[in-house]
Amino acid sequence: QDQSYTYNQHQITWGKYNIALRSLELTFKDLNTGDVHKVVNAPRAAALGSDFAVWVGETRDPAGKKQYYGIAPEFGVWKFDFKTKQEVILLERFDNNLNGNTTPIAVSGRKAVLSTYKNKLIFINVDTKQIEEIPMLDNYTINTYSIHFIKDNVIIPASGAGTYRNSTLFAYNTVKRTFSKIYQISNSSAYHISNVKSTDDGKLYWEEYKEWAPRKYYMLEF
Repeated sequence: QDQSYTYNQHQITWGKYNIALRSLELTFKDLNTGDVHKVVNAPRAAALGSDFAVWVGETRDPAGKKQYYGIAPEFGVWKFDFKTKQEVILLERFDNNLNGNTTPIAVSGRKAVLSTYKNKLIFINVDTKQIEEIPMLDNYTINTYSIHFIKDNVIIPASGAGTYRNSTLFAYNTVKRTFSKIYQISNSSAYHISNVKSTDDGKLYWEEYKEWAPRKYYMLEF
């Protein structure tokens, strides 16, 4: 079923799921002119800025379209400007070949951020296309299914060394340029962090989940 939103005088629609490409169709319709812009490169994830949208999709560079277990291993990041109606490439290729289905992306101000299976954050200035890569702390692995940008903080769940259980929420402060733990589950607990969500007013929500046990719900305000 299509999901449609109205934003910045545009109707934004996530359309029919493409099983072969493991992605959703994405279109932008100008509500004033009726012009429609359709994204054609299998978008996996998208985020909205003040006057633009960004998304992660398969690279259009032929050299990056080699097949890896049926999935193109390299992806790019694009921007659609609501004012100029132009689509531009921000990052042509980045290697995420261990996770061909999901590469989350988030926006704050004029910066976009995404995480990769190389265990680092990639920041992109949507105006200058300047790229900055920030490696994750040693002994922790970023969960690449969730990322949130709240004010000056990038929020990511992570697992400790030797485990796949998401037990810690980290905040990377883009001003101080430091990581800090904002929440951690006890090592003796079998719970893990899931369903992390954020709101425009600076609130972060998440659950603690364990099979056959009651879920626990949390909220943190920045």
